[in-house]
Amino acid sequence: MEKKLSFEKIIVSVICVAMCVFHLYTAVFGVFPTSIQRSVHLGFVMLLVYLIKPIKFGKLRWLDYLFSVAGGLASFYVWLNYDRFCTRIQYVSPIEPLDVVCCFVLIILLLEGTRRTCGMALPIIVLVFIAYCFTGPYLPGVLNHRMVSISVFVENMYMAYEGIFGSALGSSATFLFLFILFGSFLESVGTGSYFIDLANRLVGWSRGGPAKAAVVSSAIFGSISGSAVANVYGTGIMTIPLMKKLDYDPVFAGATEAVASTGGQILPPVMGAAAFVMAEFLGLTYLDIIKAAAIPGVMYYIALLMMVHLRAVKQDLKPMKEGFVSNAHLLRNSYLMLPLIVLIAILVMGYTPFKAVYLSILTIVVIGILGRRLTLKAFLAIFVDGAKSAVTIALACGASGIIVGVLTTTGLGVTFTSIVLSLSNGILPLALLMTAVACIILGMGVPTTAAYVIVSALCAPILIKMGVLPIAAHMFVFYFAVISAITPPVALAAYAGAHIAGCDMMKTGIQATKLGISAFLMPFMFVYSPALLMEGSVAEILRCLVTCLIGSFGLAMAVEGYLSGKLHIIFRVACFAAALLLIDQGLVTDIIGIGILAAVILLDWSGHRKKPSTI
Repeated sequence: MEKKLSFEKIIVSVICVAMCVFHLYTAVFGVFPTSIQRSVHLGFVMLLVYLIKPIKFGKLRWLDYLFSVAGGLASFYVWLNYDRFCTRIQYVSPIEPLDVVCCFVLIILLLEGTRRTCGMALPIIVLVFIAYCFTGPYLPGVLNHRMVSISVFVENMYMAYEGIFGSALGSSATFLFLFILFGSFLESVGTGSYFIDLANRLVGWSRGGPAKAAVVSSAIFGSISGSAVANVYGTGIMTIPLMKKLDYDPVFAGATEAVASTGGQILPPVMGAAAFVMAEFLGLTYLDIIKAAAIPGVMYYIALLMMVHLRAVKQDLKPMKEGFVSNAHLLRNSYLMLPLIVLIAILVMGYTPFKAVYLSILTIVVIGILGRRLTLKAFLAIFVDGAKSAVTIALACGASGIIVGVLTTTGLGVTFTSIVLSLSNGILPLALLMTAVACIILGMGVPTTAAYVIVSALCAPILIKMGVLPIAAHMFVFYFAVISAITPPVALAAYAGAHIAGCDMMKTGIQATKLGISAFLMPFMFVYSPALLMEGSVAEILRCLVTCLIGSFGLAMAVEGYLSGKLHIIFRVACFAAALLLIDQGLVTDIIGIGILAAVILLDWSGHRKKPSTI
C-alpha cells in the first residue's frame, strides 16, 4: 500500500511540474494557438483533480484513475484535432461520433471535479442551465426558445470558444495560472508571514490593533489569493485567535477577518485574478481595470478600518502589547516585498501581465536562491502547490463557461435583460437593485472568478443597455458577486471565519454583512459617480474621493452607533441617510449629506452623548 501511495505521489508531482513548465514556457516564448493553450491547460487539470481529490469510498479508488485519464484525454482531444477543428465550417461541417462522446465525457467529469473542489452550488447551477438548453422549447412564455440539437450543443460547448473553452478558461490558461504560481513562490520565501508582521507593526499598537492588523494583512494577501475562503484560512488562523485572546467577541473577530479577506478580491493589483477576465471581456488593458478598481478598493478598507476603530473605542478594546517584530527585522527582510514592487512597477509601465508576473517570479527565484530559501526540493514543492491551487479556479472557469455557452446558444441573456428592463420600467435605481440581488444569488457558493463570469454574461448587459458605462456595469456586478461570500444564507467566507473563531456561523454572517455594508453601497456610488473609477477630470475624481471618504465615516457611525459616545437612533439614521446622499454625484446632495454629518458630530461633541456601549 505504501508503494502504491508513493507511486501516486510521484505521478501527481510529474503532472504538476509538467503543467508549471508548460505555462512558464508560454510566459517566456508566447502562448500557443487558443484551442491548444486552453485544452492542454484543462487536460492537466483533469488529470490532477481526481488524483488530489479522491473519492470518499476507498474501494472505488480505481474510478478516480479512470476519471483522471478519461477527463485528460477528452480535453487533449481538442488539441490533437486542432487542424480539423480550425478548418471546419461551424454548423455546416459534420460532427463525428467521437466528438460527441468526448464532449459529454468532459462535461460530466468537469462538473464532478468542480463538485469535489468547489462544492455543490456551481455544478447545480450549470446542470440547471444545461437542462434549460434542452427543455426550453417546451417551456411557456419568455423562457421558450428554439430546439437545440445535440450537434449544435457540442459545437458551442466543446468545439467553439463560447463554452467550456471560452474566455474564462482562456484567462485561467494564461494569466491566472501564472499569478497562482506567483502566490506559491511568495509564500515559499516567507512573504505571507512578513505581511502579517508588517501589519502588526503598522497598526497593532493602536486601539483595535489586532482587528486592524487582520484588515491590513488580509488586504495585502487577499489581492493575490484567488479565493476569499482561502484568504480567511491563510491569515485568519493567526489573526482570529489573537483577537479572541485580547477579549474580542468571537463573532466580531470571525466577521472582521471574513470581510477583510473578501475585500482582497476587489483590491488591485491582482483582485483575486478576476481583473484579467474583466480586461478580456471589456477589451481593455489590465492597467485600465486596476486603475478603475483602485479608489473603490481602498475606500472599502478605509470604511472597514473606521468601523473596527469605532468598535474598539466603544468597547474599550486594548491594543497589542506584545508579539511585535523589531523595526530592524522588518527592514532587514523588506526585500521580501520586492517581487510585489516589481509586479506593480512593470504593470504601471504598460507591459503585459504576462511579462510582469514572469519577471516577478524571476525576482523571487533570485531572492530565494541568494537567501538560501529555495532549494531543488523547495522548487518541487512550489510547482506541486501552485498546480494544485490552480485546479479549483480552472474547473470553476470551465464550468462557468458552460453557462455562458447556454446563454448565447439559447438567447437567455437577451431574454433576462428584457425581463429586468420590463420589470424595472426603465428606472435605473430599481434595475440596479434587481441586478444586485440577482448577482448575490448567482454568486453564492461560487468561486470569485466563476461568479464574475456568470454575472457579467447575464447581468452586465442590462445595465449597459440602460446607459451605464461598461466598466461601471462590470464593476457593479463583480462587486455583488464577490460580496455574496459574506452575505447569508450562503456566506462561505463568514462561515470559514466562524469555524476558526468557534462561534455561530449565521451570527458571524450577519455581523460580516454589517461590517461590509460599504461594499453594498459602493457599486451604486460608482454607477452614479464614474469619477470613482477614474472616469472624469482630476477635479471630479478628487471631489468624489473626498465625498466618498466622508460618506464612509458616516456609514461607520451609523453601523456602530458610536462617535465620542453612544449615538441616539435618530443620529444613526441621519448618518446613514447622509451616506446615501453622498452616493449621488450632485453638488446639492453632497452639501446636504455633509451638512447632516456635520450637525450630528457637533451635537455629539456639544453634550448629546451617552456612556460607551458594552455590546
